[in-house]
Amino acid sequence: MSGYETLLEAAKADINTVDFGKLRMAYANSPAYDPYRPRADSYELLCGMLKDGDTKSIIECVTRILSEHYLDIEMHALASQLYEAVGDKRKAEYHARFAGGLFNSIMRSGDGRGFATALEVVDLAEEYAVMMVLDVEVETQELQKHEGHWFDVFKVHFPAGNQDVIYFNIDRLTRVWKGHKPSRDTSHRMDRSDLGSCDDKDPE
Repeated sequence: MSGYETLLEAAKADINTVDFGKLRMAYANSPAYDPYRPRADSYELLCGMLKDGDTKSIIECVTRILSEHYLDIEMHALASQLYEAVGDKRKAEYHARFAGGLFNSIMRSGDGRGFATALEVVDLAEEYAVMMVLDVEVETQELQKHEGHWFDVFKVHFPAGNQDVIYFNIDRLTRVWKGHKPSRDTSHRMDRSDLGSCDDKDPE
C-alpha cells in the first residue's frame, strides 16, 4: 500500500485526523496520480440522472466515481447534497466536511491574486471546483510560464459583476504532460439546480 493509500484509508476511517494538504500532495506523488483523468462521460451520465431525478442511481454513480478518485471535490459536494435530500444527515455531513477540507487546503496555499501567491492545485478538477465554490464565470484562460513555473490564469466575473483574475500554480500537473496539453472542455459540468428534483428516500 502506497503512502497515499495509507493516508486515504486513515482519512476515511476518521475525518477528524485528516491533513488534507498532506493527503493531496501524497496523491500527487503516488503511482495513482492522473491530473488529466477523463471525466466527461461520467459527468454526462450524471447530468442525465439529475434531470431524471433518479436519486438512488445518482448516489450509486457518485459513489463509483469517488471509488476511482476520492479527492474529487465536486463529487463530495454533490454527494453531500444528495444525502441531505434523502435524509441521511451523517453521510451528508461527512461528504460536506471532506469537500470543505480539500477546498480549504487549496485556499490556504495562496490568495490566487498573482504569480507569487497563486493557488496550488494538483489537478484540473481542483481549479474548476474552486471556481464553482467562488461562483465565478470564466471569461478567458491562459497558460503562462513565469520565472520557471507554470500557471493557469483565469479572468473571471463574480456574481456582483466585478471582474478579477485568479492564478493557479500547476507545476505538479506539468510534470506529467508527456507531450500533451490538458483539455479545457468544461461542457460536461453539472447544473446542481437539478438537485431539487431528488426525492427518492432510499439512499443506497
